[in-house]
Amino acid sequence: MREYEIWAQGYSCTGSESGAIQLDTISASSFEDAVWAWLERDPTRALYFRQDDDGTMRYWGCELYDNEHDARTAFG
Repeated sequence: MREYEIWAQGYSCTGSESGAIQLDTISASSFEDAVWAWLERDPTRALYFRQDDDGTMRYWGCELYDNEHDARTAFG
């Protein structure tokens, strides 16, 4: 087990924009397990979550990352 930071990438859409944001830090055996644990903490989050066929995880359409640098590559 290790600590995983969960970051959502920034966005720019329909006149709104935001930089990347850290959603939580969770202890888990993998990043994917950390994201699922984060979703379980508040089940309403699952309404805005999607996992693509290639394994990419998104929250409110923003890709999730395990580090700030990668999360800031799009839209800061």
